[in-house]
Amino acid sequence: MFDRIGIALELIRQLRGMNQVSLARAAGVGKSQLSKYVNGKEKPKLESLEKLLAVLRVSPVTFFSVLAFLDHQAVRIDNPGEPIPRLEDVPGLGLLPESLQDALEKVVRDLLALQGELVRTTLKGGVREQ
Repeated sequence: MFDRIGIALELIRQLRGMNQVSLARAAGVGKSQLSKYVNGKEKPKLESLEKLLAVLRVSPVTFFSVLAFLDHQAVRIDNPGEPIPRLEDVPGLGLLPESLQDALEKVVRDLLALQGELVRTTLKGGVREQ
């Protein structure tokens, strides 16, 4: 799933009508770094991905739905002659009641925050195996 993060970012960026320079600048990410993400040369750190999604006005739930859609369309994407699928074709987007979408987005945000805190604590040596 994470192999296509760059493709998902690029699709959403184009849908929003932004260019790479303005996205990178608004998210506080270098243009060359964003280019590496888009081209699949590197995967963004969690903090960078959160900033990019905030600028693109895309929730984590929607972003991961786009990634799942891209995985389902991998045959088309991996064959250069086939068109890249449109974001509007993502199955299930907008079909859930708004209250459920909000609840799912809160769960994902909380999980991402927890993961970030665990990583920071681990890097500081605060978590010890027992």
